[in-house]
Amino acid sequence: MAGVKIEPYLSLPFRGKKFFVEEGWYYSKQENSIHHYKKHSGIDFKLKRWTPILAAHSGYALGSYQHNVRRYRGRDLLYRGRPVGFGYGYFVVIWNPELERGTLYGHCQKLSPRLSFIKPTGKFPNLKSGLYSLPAAQIIKRGSLVKVGQVIGWAGDQGCTWGYNDYPKRPNPKKFPSYDGVHLHFEEFGKNLTGQPVGLRDPFGIYKSYKQYPQVKRQSKFSLWI
Repeated sequence: MAGVKIEPYLSLPFRGKKFFVEEGWYYSKQENSIHHYKKHSGIDFKLKRWTPILAAHSGYALGSYQHNVRRYRGRDLLYRGRPVGFGYGYFVVIWNPELERGTLYGHCQKLSPRLSFIKPTGKFPNLKSGLYSLPAAQIIKRGSLVKVGQVIGWAGDQGCTWGYNDYPKRPNPKKFPSYDGVHLHFEEFGKNLTGQPVGLRDPFGIYKSYKQYPQVKRQSKFSLWI
């Protein structure tokens, strides 16, 4: 992205200026050993459970749920002897029609009841949501109008857990921890005419592993943060 002009428009999706990025644009070696691919295409903010998640910009918001068991070379992936769950869990997509850009907030413990919700299809553990690939016009039509800083959900680890099958209720995290822990998965993207996400960008403009990311908010030449 070097040399590409980026107009900053994002506020942090949680209160406070101090934070820790635990996964960057590329996965750490530990996460790569679980996911079996290198590119993350987003960033993970480490947060406490029930931390309010805020809209990073104004736009139209839709919520849904996604979860699936990860398969690798024809077999279910296991972690500590249990099936590995993937997906965004409870997640929100916000689309700004003026900027023609959107953001995604994944692994929420709970979504704001004020948001419109698209029910997932399938049967646990494989629950699919078409929200992420929904055309922009449909997000605007079906979504709830939100303003920057509005609470859209609360941080958790939904979708990336293993060893239980009681969707949508989350078991005791002390007995059923996730391998990722509580965090917010955050993406920034555009859309093509069919609704597929395109032009994903690192809001920090770093495009490296988590070690290169700041632990406090900072502005840089290619940052999307205001």
